[in-house]
Amino acid sequence: MRILASLYHPVGSWPFSGAERRFCALTRKWAELGVETVALEPQPFARDRMPGGYSVARVPLSSRGLFRQFAEWSLRAMSSGLALARNARFDLVYAANNNIFNLAVSLGIADRLSLPCVAVVHHLRWVDYLSDTPGSVSGRFDALRFLNYIVGEGLSVPASIARAAAASAEVSLLRRFFGFVTVSEVIRQQLASFVSPNRVFVVRNAVTEGAVIHQPASDRQKLALFVGRLDEGKGILDLIRTWDEVRATSQEARLAIVGEGSLRHRAEQEVGRRGLRNSISLHGFVGDEDVAELLRQARLFVTFSRTEGFGIAIAEALSNGLPVVAWNIPPLREIFGSCPSAILIPTGDVSAAVAAIAKVLDLPHAQWLALSREASKYTPRFSWDEAATRELRALETILEAWKSSHQTG
Repeated sequence: MRILASLYHPVGSWPFSGAERRFCALTRKWAELGVETVALEPQPFARDRMPGGYSVARVPLSSRGLFRQFAEWSLRAMSSGLALARNARFDLVYAANNNIFNLAVSLGIADRLSLPCVAVVHHLRWVDYLSDTPGSVSGRFDALRFLNYIVGEGLSVPASIARAAAASAEVSLLRRFFGFVTVSEVIRQQLASFVSPNRVFVVRNAVTEGAVIHQPASDRQKLALFVGRLDEGKGILDLIRTWDEVRATSQEARLAIVGEGSLRHRAEQEVGRRGLRNSISLHGFVGDEDVAELLRQARLFVTFSRTEGFGIAIAEALSNGLPVVAWNIPPLREIFGSCPSAILIPTGDVSAAVAAIAKVLDLPHAQWLALSREASKYTPRFSWDEAATRELRALETILEAWKSSHQTG
């Protein structure tokens, strides 16, 4: 099988997230199985930072700002993809995640080449989990609700309107894809509320190879760690506000925030306004070695993200022996609900979150060590070998269904 993939990631900020880690891990395994993958990608290339098994078709980008980048990416990536297809035959087109950049380019190329198009759906960002009821699992897009939600997350009104318009476009584009892969059953159910469920396959993520740190549990600091994008839905302002209350229970407790994004400046302002500069450090984008060092130092990983489909950062924290405190949203409950070291708090319950964070930070060494061992024992169940095999099987099934539909059509 030969796959042409769209692998857009932001230029000018922290480029690599769970989607890129997943793509690199899967293509490395696929290459061993004889699958050839070519990815349309801007610099820096993900495979230069983590092991990957794909070839790069470089798409140069010079624009700053998402609107200009989208226009430039769409034109250049489409042109590059079609040029590649004139010299080599591809079996399907693959969107490495479900942002509008990858969806638009993948679908445009697939339509021009008359090939099946598959989208990997990590999460639907308009699903906010503000209420944990059966209706909250629906993936239906409510523009006004989403707009109000992201304004409340700290984005400006113009930026929020742009995000809502992009989300509406994503829904329209997703409806035109032939097949889908989701990273959890919850996301599959959400997606199936507006696309046909027959060609939606669940393939869970795993822990990125090389991310596991075998470090003694002694001498760790009273430090909590967050790693992720500082964007809407990631709960970064909620985390800072909560830490203000954590500090009231323990002046020694510190929080390290690693990541970049649209809310970086707002986060810095909030830290300063609350007088937390001695308690919270904003590291920005750092390399894997620096993240590894913070994982060695910390006693806890904490995230209040509501935009998760699986939670690779959580899995990697657990694999390194860090207990986790997070909101009890349906995807995390599905993936980590049976892990004794993943403490899932009712969404929005700040008092419960403060109590859980303080408890883990203050645990006696022996009790923390027991919790740490439970954490590191949980993640081996998630295997990239298994994920690669399952996803390749799903892609083959989608391809055969596409061929059959076109023969009969």
